[in-house]
Amino acid sequence: MKKVNLILFAAFVAALGFFTSCGGEVDPVGPEITFQNYDGSDITIDAGGAIDFSFVVKQGDEKIQDVVVKFGQGSVTETLYTASVDATKIEDNMVVAVAKTVNDPGTYTLTITVTDKGGLEVVQTINVIVASPINEYTAKLLYAPLQDGSKACALATSTGETYTQSQAKTNAASVDILYFYSNTAKASFGCPADALTTAYTDLDTWSVKNKTQFATSSVNFDNLASPQALEDAFTNGTLATNGTGSDASARIYDLEAGDVVAFKTAAGKYGVIKVVKVQGTYNNGDYIEINVKVQK
Repeated sequence: MKKVNLILFAAFVAALGFFTSCGGEVDPVGPEITFQNYDGSDITIDAGGAIDFSFVVKQGDEKIQDVVVKFGQGSVTETLYTASVDATKIEDNMVVAVAKTVNDPGTYTLTITVTDKGGLEVVQTINVIVASPINEYTAKLLYAPLQDGSKACALATSTGETYTQSQAKTNAASVDILYFYSNTAKASFGCPADALTTAYTDLDTWSVKNKTQFATSSVNFDNLASPQALEDAFTNGTLATNGTGSDASARIYDLEAGDVVAFKTAAGKYGVIKVVKVQGTYNNGDYIEINVKVQK
């Protein structure tokens, strides 16, 4: 009977070996990255803003060897974090914080690489899009002496949206610049706070009267690439004095192609306008084409 039991046991062991070999070896489990309060998708920030998140590193079958975080463009990268250098202890479920301020617009790559002592690694790549802190656009404003809503003549500098006179009143909260034309003042900018902007005879009924100040400037419009440069253009410019009293700087006269005008809105945003073209004759469909850069 013992011999029979031994034979059966040997057969069982042989069968077990057969099934194991048929199923193959079990793959080793490598490390894992889990983000905290963030889903690991692409990140978009304004220039001067910061990347700020953390992640947890979980070990698999082997202990964590190292965690490396790199940031840059193409082959030009910098190391933001190395666990073997920066961490007091490398362990399972360790938390790694990533913080980086980026000043220059562009598309960058942030790469997280986790390796374990068994030679396995996991790599997570994140695209970081750094947007310009300046809005840039081109606009065309048409002089409209009547409140018939037939021509665009008001501008919301924050978005570049233009409005007819009837639309301007409805969108008074966002309107910063009014374009008008006269035989004496020629092509001019004013704002809702400027009571002398006679082209807008319903200004007294507007719910919001934003005051935008204007200054002539000698800066090179094409070279303006930072919020500070836009502020400096206004601060160092010559404040307009075409209005009266407290609104003296809220109107600027006699604009021509090539003129550069800096401005400051009621919301405290600085911007610069380059006049591209002034077309037409007073009271006959005149318009102005402008390029604008304004702080977001």
